[in-house]
Amino acid sequence: MEVFCLEIQHKTEIVLNPFSNNLVLNEYDTMAGFNIYRSETGEEGSFKKINSSILSSEEKEYEDKKVEAGKKYYYYFTVVDTAMSESRPSNITTNASVDDKPPVIKHTPLKSIINGVGATVTATVKDNIGVQGVTLLYRMEGEENYKSVAMNNTTGINYTAHIDAEDMNAGNLQYYIEATDGTNYTYSGSIGEPNIVPVESKAYISAVRAESGIVGKSMTGTVKGVNFNENDKVVIDDKEVDTEYISAKELKFTYKPEYMGKKDVQLTENQVVVSSYKEAFDVTDPNVRVYNEDTLLTKELSREQYVNIKTNYVGVINSLEVTCSYALDLGTQLGDISCNASRNKKSYKFNKLYINGGNLAYFIYYNLTYDRKLEIESVKINGVEVENLDYDQDRISFIEQSEYVPVKSIKAKNSSVTLDIGDSFTPEVTVSPANATYHDYVEYSYDSSILKQNEDGSFTAIQSGGTKMCINSDGVSEYVYVTVNEIPVKEITSESKKYSGTVGNIVTIKVNAKPLDSIATINWSYNDEAVRIIESTDNGRTCVFELTKTGSTTVTAYYNNAKCEIPIEIFKDEAYVELSQDIVTMYADETYTADAQIRNETSNQKRNIQWTSSNTAVATVNSDGTITAVGNGYAVVSASLEKSNQKASIIVLVNSSNTSHELGDVNMDGKVTAVDAMLTLKLALIDNPTDAITGLADVNGDGKITAVDAMRILQYATGEITQFK
Repeated sequence: MEVFCLEIQHKTEIVLNPFSNNLVLNEYDTMAGFNIYRSETGEEGSFKKINSSILSSEEKEYEDKKVEAGKKYYYYFTVVDTAMSESRPSNITTNASVDDKPPVIKHTPLKSIINGVGATVTATVKDNIGVQGVTLLYRMEGEENYKSVAMNNTTGINYTAHIDAEDMNAGNLQYYIEATDGTNYTYSGSIGEPNIVPVESKAYISAVRAESGIVGKSMTGTVKGVNFNENDKVVIDDKEVDTEYISAKELKFTYKPEYMGKKDVQLTENQVVVSSYKEAFDVTDPNVRVYNEDTLLTKELSREQYVNIKTNYVGVINSLEVTCSYALDLGTQLGDISCNASRNKKSYKFNKLYINGGNLAYFIYYNLTYDRKLEIESVKINGVEVENLDYDQDRISFIEQSEYVPVKSIKAKNSSVTLDIGDSFTPEVTVSPANATYHDYVEYSYDSSILKQNEDGSFTAIQSGGTKMCINSDGVSEYVYVTVNEIPVKEITSESKKYSGTVGNIVTIKVNAKPLDSIATINWSYNDEAVRIIESTDNGRTCVFELTKTGSTTVTAYYNNAKCEIPIEIFKDEAYVELSQDIVTMYADETYTADAQIRNETSNQKRNIQWTSSNTAVATVNSDGTITAVGNGYAVVSASLEKSNQKASIIVLVNSSNTSHELGDVNMDGKVTAVDAMLTLKLALIDNPTDAITGLADVNGDGKITAVDAMRILQYATGEITQFK
């Protein structure tokens, strides 16, 4: 038998058709069928039969379904006779299966973009063979054409592309992603249904420039970014600092640090945080010290023993990092919210915890059988390294358990103490027996926001309140209850004699209390519904009110018999926005800056004008009132007064001389109505409308727009006339 020809039909799967018109077979009457052989390399000896049973001579084709898309395969067949003998192989034919599986895109749409910053779009793209290209296509709403940028393959299946800030403005960004494997295409979003994300003119910090600061010394810095305004305030350590507005892209601040650490910078508008910048600069404190005192440890004692790490640091602590010889033996008495440990480093996080010196951390010793003294290499408070590290392992001493005499009891002379702020006392305690090994090693634990321990061992009251002081020696404890009296407020005065504002706005009232060292909380009251308290801060010395009703009212700051009555005058909000022009005609791509003024403003809060366009496909408007004509049609641009329902509008008509609309259809909506008559009357009052708009409104053909044209359009719209001429 001889075989002459083999053909392959190119489909998704490999299809063999051995019966071509040119096939010649000897001894056809004894033919039982066919066998199909396949190879991935085409080399001799690599072919394997792929049909499980002989293919009947009646079969005209064979479909190989066990293939990988795009992979190249080699085939031949043999003829089998009734004696089960095979012919020599046919010619070898090769082809690759068609890839009918498009790439798969996974993308989380952007939620918002800050105008002036730009945006990064990310996606993961997979394909059964390989991704050939990923493209990001985008445009601002109202633009006709999409711009495109290739998305870069960063790692594995991850792709990213950046949209420059110059390609965006306030409004809505439309975008979609296209991916291809060279044969198939797939999309996330589409031309007709793109992903839509608002581009908002929010304040945003891009950089902070400041030299490292020192606690107690004033410093200056610069905040860089976009969309700043004169109401923005820089906040550091949760407090507003002196802020100078330079431009929409720059602010300057002056700041006097109270405690060390890496400082975050926040930006607030009307006391609301709008942007943040983490770890903007460092503040050091050369006076902060970390140290240890003489400690005695007993070998093989059946309990944990501690060596305290102390500090004189006073302030808020957000993080503590200690690098030492073996970090797992380190603990802290402070209330941490999380802890991470490595072989020789331990890091703690705290929730704005205020400490006033005292125990910072401790080493734990377990049943010591050998003299192992742990060392400290560095300590960082709030991310900044402490310069004065005075931890000396030689201050730790060991004795044998046979020499150990335990403490049996500890007794305080006074079980309770009452102090005024500034008073000091030294606990008088008796430790028994007198020869106890740890007779002279007494530890105190207490609320460090209320008491401060001095170098001579005494304690000073620093804030009103109460604390349960625990006195411990060798595992035996005694307690002393300490109460610190509040310094009463005796006089309250307001920084301003009278406040005023309009309904819907807020007033911030600040009062001073005497004596100045009193931190007692001042309360507030009011007697009608004209105001509402929003918040009270700084122990009542600052109170924010919302003005809710017109008229005169009084709010009162008080503490016991001390009080201060503060009058507030509340006015009706009669402010409004006035525009110099109420209609404008433009050609596409032209710009026009609307002249808007706030009239009758009585609010003590600066208010902005907010701009919107009813049809951004016709005209867009930015935050300063600059209108840009986009495409033919009619749009209403509105100027609204912040925190008010007052607004003014300007009608924008955009047309090109090369477009055609029905005569009298001034707003280009496809019909002539009374609205067109109204617009024509407005156009009659302005100078130099565009030729294209004049061509629509000048229905009597006298070369100018007048009230006569408006009347004729109204007659046409109501059916009184059927033609203009």
